[in-house]
Amino acid sequence: MKISSWLIKMFSCFVLLISLVITGCSNEPATVKDEKPVVFKTVGNSEGNSQDWPQWRGPNRNGAVVESGILRQWSSDGPVELWRKPIGDGYAGIAISNGRVYTSYADADDEILVSLDAESGEEHWRYRLNERFNEQFGNGPRSTPIVDGDRIYAMGSYGWLHAINLADGSKIWSLNIHSTFGNENAGYDRGYSCSPLIEGDMIIVNGGRDPEATIVALNKHTGETVWTYLNGGNSFSSQMAWDILGKRQIVSSIGYGMVGLDATNGEELWKYRWETSYNLNIAAPVFLPPNYLIISSGYDKGAAMISLQNNADEWRVQEVWQNRLFRNHFNSSVKLNGYVYGFDEKNLKCINAKTGEEQWASRDYGKGSLLLADDVLVVLSDKGKLALVDAQPDKYNELAASQVLNGKCWTMPSYSQSKVYLRNHKALVALDLSSN
Repeated sequence: MKISSWLIKMFSCFVLLISLVITGCSNEPATVKDEKPVVFKTVGNSEGNSQDWPQWRGPNRNGAVVESGILRQWSSDGPVELWRKPIGDGYAGIAISNGRVYTSYADADDEILVSLDAESGEEHWRYRLNERFNEQFGNGPRSTPIVDGDRIYAMGSYGWLHAINLADGSKIWSLNIHSTFGNENAGYDRGYSCSPLIEGDMIIVNGGRDPEATIVALNKHTGETVWTYLNGGNSFSSQMAWDILGKRQIVSSIGYGMVGLDATNGEELWKYRWETSYNLNIAAPVFLPPNYLIISSGYDKGAAMISLQNNADEWRVQEVWQNRLFRNHFNSSVKLNGYVYGFDEKNLKCINAKTGEEQWASRDYGKGSLLLADDVLVVLSDKGKLALVDAQPDKYNELAASQVLNGKCWTMPSYSQSKVYLRNHKALVALDLSSN
């Protein structure tokens, strides 16, 4: 009788264990992994260049530098300044590829894309995107250009998307996203802020205001529509492309939360409700292979981790944790060795990815931005202080800091060939961060 009861208990435990594996109901995620670095192919270089920073948030669109050898401290004079160039208003990020630097800003009348020499800052060409955009939280373009092959794609604040020849800055095609995929009579709100994503032969962006399409995939060669997705309003976010459980997906924060789409046709695979004030989910999700995602939003919302399960093409979302300790407003986070580093509103924080628990916090940088190089966070405060911070969970440790810009600095750093490129509304500066 005792043996029979013992067997029954063991069998019940076994059944429970199998059910948890199949349904993915466990609230404790498996060991999270970092993505393997890949080489982004750019500017006609068929082999790619791992030291390029060809798009928003770098070669893998995750805020991480692929090259190694960053310095860990500098003298009291700060890092070596290589050049500084006057520019105009805007929050557009900086793309670097094959010795050229690209960014957008507003002059007196227009928003323009410029091509600069990476070594000297000398201008090679400029291209008009649309008229100047003025807005209470800052004027000028918001979208970061993206380099792909012999072209660069850039978007202005009024929704004009352009494909441009890298060699001479000549127009290949252009399309107004606002009028094509939205209500042409709707306002422009804070301006078009999505940074385009290249996925194979497609370029993917947010749709229009009062949208007829929330997310849009276009043929990158012609600008023709490949697919559209409509479900709720878009946000000021940018799309990501990941392989999740064997399925290539376009993942995006949107107005009501987060969604995963089939990359080939835009079909909705799954969605997660994460509603914020003003329906604004701006920062990029963090992907923790093989099947975990972290979404983080400002406006006192917080963060959540979800796990994805796929059973015969039926996708299931399971919430692992959520809290209000990690509220990314508009700049996105980075990850390393099972920990996530980013801004909880005005506090730089490290959290445990598996549990969401806070490891440490610092109030030194306001609504700043950051990238990850080796095991060092390159942090730019919202008032222009550049700092190096240990990317380790045990304690907050600032390695070096220097005031390199002034005024509002909401654009994240870009990094290529041991140089960091920074901007505000007045200037773009290149600094040497090589360990040599």
